Amino acid sequence: MNSSDPLVLHRTTELIYRNSAAGQFICIITATILVVAQSGAHELASLLMWWCIASGVAVYRLWCTRAYQNTDNPHARLWRKRVNFGVGLTGLVWGIGGVFLMTTSPESLKLLTAFILAGMVAGAVPVLGAMLSAMRIFAVLMLTPILIAACFGQTRVDLFLGLLSVIYLGVMLKSSKLFNDALVDSILLEQKQANLVEQLVIARNAAEAASQAKTEFIANVSHEIRTPMNGIVGMAHLLAQGELSPQQREEVEIIRSSSDLLLALINDVLDVSKIEAGYLHLDIQAFDLKDLLDGLVQMFQVAAHNKGLYLNLVWDGQLPGPVESDPLRLRQILVNLIGNALKFTHQGGVSVCIKTEQESLGWRIGFSIIDSGIGIAPDRMPHVFDAFIQADGSLTRQYGGTGLGLTISQHLANALGGSITVAANPDGGSIFSFELLLNNSYLFHPEEIHEPFEPRSLHILLAEDNPTNRLVALRLLEKMGHQVICAENGEIAVTLYQQHQFDLVLMDMQMPVMDGLLATKTIRQLEAQSGAPRLPIIALTANALDRDREACMAAGMDCFLTKPIRSELLAETIGIYS
Repeated sequence: MNSSDPLVLHRTTELIYRNSAAGQFICIITATILVVAQSGAHELASLLMWWCIASGVAVYRLWCTRAYQNTDNPHARLWRKRVNFGVGLTGLVWGIGGVFLMTTSPESLKLLTAFILAGMVAGAVPVLGAMLSAMRIFAVLMLTPILIAACFGQTRVDLFLGLLSVIYLGVMLKSSKLFNDALVDSILLEQKQANLVEQLVIARNAAEAASQAKTEFIANVSHEIRTPMNGIVGMAHLLAQGELSPQQREEVEIIRSSSDLLLALINDVLDVSKIEAGYLHLDIQAFDLKDLLDGLVQMFQVAAHNKGLYLNLVWDGQLPGPVESDPLRLRQILVNLIGNALKFTHQGGVSVCIKTEQESLGWRIGFSIIDSGIGIAPDRMPHVFDAFIQADGSLTRQYGGTGLGLTISQHLANALGGSITVAANPDGGSIFSFELLLNNSYLFHPEEIHEPFEPRSLHILLAEDNPTNRLVALRLLEKMGHQVICAENGEIAVTLYQQHQFDLVLMDMQMPVMDGLLATKTIRQLEAQSGAPRLPIIALTANALDRDREACMAAGMDCFLTKPIRSELLAETIGIYS
């Protein structure tokens, strides 16, 4: 405890002056009561003169209080000296008056005077207890008349009052000390709490800034990696469509599969970054759960067959109708779990067990991925959902991967309202399970699914600043039978838009001179001014964050595709918007 701390001095001085005004009004009222009570035993003129002096001192202290409150930067020590002076002046006036009344009044009025003086000392503790020196001065001066009366008095009442005043003075000073200690402790504790809160805010801001910096870094790295990857994937695809020898085709397939693995790694790291930064958003929509699961099992059947494994889809319960959730994120969870199960299984196979239970508003769906693989060691099982943790963490591990799949899946399951658990399969292997509550959907209509489009030749404007990416896109579009005009930046793209009639625009997001966002806004403004029909603009960019998608949509684009370009997806998207 440090009562000389500048903060403590400032706060205790503030408290004294805050409560001082009420104390001065009480002094005036109490002096009035005392004068009225003593008016029959003493000359009224003497009593009124004392009352005027006491009231004058109270008014002076009220003026000091107002002056303190009007000061912008009060100096604590200076104003504390004024408190001591004012309190000493008050105690002196009341002490002189008290000596006069205690030594010249009858016993009944002595008792009343002693009671008033003692009561004022007690009432001063909450106000002057914040400043021990002032409290001591006030208590001693106010109780001195009782002691003097006891010394010069001739009755037992005087002696009794004197003895009580000594005991009372000690009690009041001790109480003031305890009050002051508690007050100082509370001020210091409040300051510590304020400092702690400030430190926590600074730490939180630093953590948020670090997280944001990490997200920006990963997003930038993702963009920079996707740009050259687009050239690798695109050219590998074009090579695969040509006439190749078996050895050349095998080498091209190695390039394509390796680029797919690298792209999956980039997407995993980007997903973790988005989840940690709070950028993960769900797209709740209606879908058919059976169709989703049938498609997943069919997709993995080839991989299972190549390893000599079975892959079964087992339903326990009634098949649900259309339900609502985020099918893309649910599919991502199941792809990770089924892919892991197949990767770590060499004999037997994998069962995807679905348990359904109908509820009032939907379905409680239990998902269990049961494999007969290598299993997970008991000491590693609690950590399988930690980032970069794998079942086989040795230097000689035979299984690839980053250890991010289960981390991402757990976060996605939590976002969907569930939680993935892992247990050992009694027959060998592992069981990964989670449960979701999916609401019924009345908005899903299978007949609304788009029919396969009829491809036709289009006049396309391609805005892309990277020469490699521009060449890849140009070759892919020409293979599809489209006519393409290229622009190296957004400004050229806007100029070409004004000079030609296009069926569709493929717009990169980041370009020199004028970026794709501004170019799109400019085209939309020109359309509005001329009354021209809306031209489909598809973003074709290496920026893969949700905020990039939102920025493109806000600028007026119609669709968002990320690099590397997949020719099948590009062809399908062009067909939809043509």
